[in-house]
Amino acid sequence: MNCIPRLSFLIITAFAVSCVTTNNYSKFFYKYYDISELNNPELLKEGDEPLIVTTKDLIGDSRLYEANGYFMLGTSSFNGSYVDTKWAKAHAVNIGATLILLNSQFTDNQTHSSNLILPDNRTSYRSGHEDGTSYFKTNKTYGIKSFPYRQPLRLYDQKANYFVKDNRKFRYGIIFENLGSELRMKYQRNSGIVIKLVYDQSPAFYANLLVGDVIIGVDGVDIKDEYHAQSLMNLTKVNADKTHSDLTILRAGKTINLTVRF
Repeated sequence: MNCIPRLSFLIITAFAVSCVTTNNYSKFFYKYYDISELNNPELLKEGDEPLIVTTKDLIGDSRLYEANGYFMLGTSSFNGSYVDTKWAKAHAVNIGATLILLNSQFTDNQTHSSNLILPDNRTSYRSGHEDGTSYFKTNKTYGIKSFPYRQPLRLYDQKANYFVKDNRKFRYGIIFENLGSELRMKYQRNSGIVIKLVYDQSPAFYANLLVGDVIIGVDGVDIKDEYHAQSLMNLTKVNADKTHSDLTILRAGKTINLTVRF
């Protein structure tokens, strides 16, 4: 008599397990860099676990950690039912990340409809007399029965950025990109680069370069774009005797000159 309820419990349990064994933090991961590409990363020590930090400002806080020497290995992003943070931590261990920035925001309620398939086994009984002898017989038939059910789901946008501390020695210590349309209109020019990040304790940091500065010249040469700027900055690595680099900057509508000392 207890076979069907027990099997029902097993089927429901199996359904629940199947929903969580797929790690969405791994499935929807986009890799920027492999940890083997970094020069001097601080790896997890035996017995240590990645640090999880929840944030409401994923982009802003990611910039802050990057400015403090953390390198972003990649990011996960998906929408669905809530996935426990232990799965983000498991993925971080797999890729060598020591820090995870997490952001989770409720988006919607949804109802999932499906059918639960259960056994429909039946037993019939027959008794009587035959040739003066009493008999009692049973007959079993085996089948299945479908039960519709609806499961409420709460959906979340879930994002994670994965970092590792990299003890790099910077030549300049900035991240930059080409000018966007807004800055081109503001400064009435197409050439140049805008600083997106200044690493703390770097040569650029001590030269007082700021996020949002527009660099238009390196050592007296006008910059065309980010690739041209990178090639000019790389020349300072070739010249081992070079101790500084002079940058021409646009800041708050004024042109200034700053010296980065190596």
